[in-house]
Amino acid sequence: MTDALVKTPCKTCGVEFESYLSHRRKFCSPECAYQDKDRVAHVKKKDRGSRVCPECGQTFVIRTMAPKAKFCSQLCAGRYIGRRTMKQNRIVAPKVNWVSHRCVACGKSFNAWKSNERKFCSMECSSNDPDLKRRRVEKRNSNPDKSRLYSKGSAKWVEVGGKRFFGRSSWERNYGRYLQFQKEHKLVSDWDHETTTFWFDEIKRGTRSYLPDFKVTLWTGEEEFHEVKGWMTRKSKTQIRRMKKYHPEIKLVVIDQVRYRALAKTARTIIPGWEWSKNSR
Repeated sequence: MTDALVKTPCKTCGVEFESYLSHRRKFCSPECAYQDKDRVAHVKKKDRGSRVCPECGQTFVIRTMAPKAKFCSQLCAGRYIGRRTMKQNRIVAPKVNWVSHRCVACGKSFNAWKSNERKFCSMECSSNDPDLKRRRVEKRNSNPDKSRLYSKGSAKWVEVGGKRFFGRSSWERNYGRYLQFQKEHKLVSDWDHETTTFWFDEIKRGTRSYLPDFKVTLWTGEEEFHEVKGWMTRKSKTQIRRMKKYHPEIKLVVIDQVRYRALAKTARTIIPGWEWSKNSR
């Protein structure tokens, strides 16, 4: 059964107001409730007077529950205390070493420290910069410590052939061991983990970049990029499809489940340190 709306006359002013029956309201507003003598009969009837707020200068009535109040509101109290605290604790550095910088987005000049690396005059110019996301992605990809992005699962650091890299899965780490095995037997010249980020400049939204797992250098000097994909997600399919469209000169080798399992049948018996698991065999 739903609660019904009823009209009830205010006990103080007599004006009818609507409320739910279960609320049992007797007053139309807090002002009328404060004026009811029966409701405040337990409170000592003492005239506490009024004070002038030192922040805004308005006169306010002193409430019974806050007899020592100095301000009319919390907003005035915060402004007053904050301004006094800033004057006492803030150290204003001299601006004699400031130099003029030019905003790379709008071209306006702004003052900042000589050693400051600021490139924008305001947050608006920074958010409107079209290359901001590109620089952030390249900075993240160039950072070797990606363990914070993959704190769960089987991702961990591994050292193979003197190279330390962060493998997101046992398949990726095993493939690094496989490439090191090929390098030691003169099958490839060298290999690296996550070195080059490819961009799709024609794409303005969605998947705009791609970072392959491994870069493999052949003895002929040619470079190949190998991607280990045990599970092909929608984003992975988009990246591979756009790599073929916007970077056709790059040879991309995708190591899917079929190719990896065929490789692992032989490699796991001859390559030391191979990680054995239910899904990596």
